[in-house]
Parts: sequence; C-alpha cells; structure tokens
Amino acid sequence: MDLQKRREISALADVVRESLELSIPIDITEAVTRLGGTVAEVPDCNGPQEAMIRRIGERFEITVKQNHATVRKRFSVAHELGHLFLHMGYLTNPEKWGVASEYRDSVYHRFGYGIEEDEANLFAAALLMPEKEFQTIILSKTNDGSTTQIANIKQIANHFKTSAKAVVKRGEELGVLRVSSNIA
Repeated sequence: MDLQKRREISALADVVRESLELSIPIDITEAVTRLGGTVAEVPDCNGPQEAMIRRIGERFEITVKQNHATVRKRFSVAHELGHLFLHMGYLTNPEKWGVASEYRDSVYHRFGYGIEEDEANLFAAALLMPEKEFQTIILSKTNDGSTTQIANIKQIANHFKTSAKAVVKRGEELGVLRVSSNIA
C-alpha cells in the first residue's frame, strides 16, 4: 500500500473518531452504535473468521467471536469498521453501499494477506491508536526517548486498550518504534 493510500485511510479514521466525538481509549461498541450498527458476540464454532460485517437494510451488524480476549475483539470490531467504510462504502460511497451485503474476512487477515485486509488493519490501528496521541504516549513511556522496553509497550497497550502486538505494529508503521523481540 502506498504512502498516499495510508494517509487517506488514517485521515478517514481520524474523521470517524472526531465526528463521533470518541475519546481514547475508544469505546468501540459505542462507536458502532453511534454509526447505526450493532455488535453481536458469537461462539467460536461459527467458522474460522474472527469477525464479520453484514448490511441489514441501511444498518449493519458486526459479529465477533466471544471467546477471544477483549483487546482482540476490540481490534476485530475496528477492523470490520474499516471494511464498512473502505470496502462496503458506508457513508462514503452510496453506489458501493447500495450493492453491499456482507464482508467476510480472510482467515489469514491477521497474518497480513490481502490488500483489503491490510487496509482494514490500518484503519483499525489508526482509529484505536491515533498517530499524534500515539507519538505523545511513546515519548512519555520511554526511558531516554530512544529505547522502549517491553514493560513500556504494555503500558502503551493498556492506555489504548489494545494488544502489545498491535502497539508494536503501529509503532513500526509510524516509524517511532523498533522492537527486535517477539511481544505477546
């Protein structure tokens, strides 16, 4: 994905967050409700997808696996909102929304396969961890401004109510974090 596309997706996430007057940490269920949708948790036996979004009339429903960690469910719902705006055209493209029905993630979306999955992941990260606040928090949680420790990454994750892996990925994408070890 090129830099211009990344900027457009991040700007869209900012517009959504600001329009809905959401503060950090984002109440993702409230965001869905304010947008006219619902979130339903389903048992893990409903297929391999972690989450799914579908149109119901002029509204939408996001289903997410109930047995996943809260931070993972939050990211999955934000990811589905990315599909809603970017790939289904909700409030952004009436023609695309007019023919939208259901969007099912690839089983492999967490592993970075597919342009649409990357776009939805970027939207989710930008919605939950806005760039300016992320950079401010990174600077406040580092020892000397250049070295970030794992404990600090966990503090940042707690601030945004995301996983440490999501924080590391976002920090690397923004060029403000380099982590050489695996983070749980």
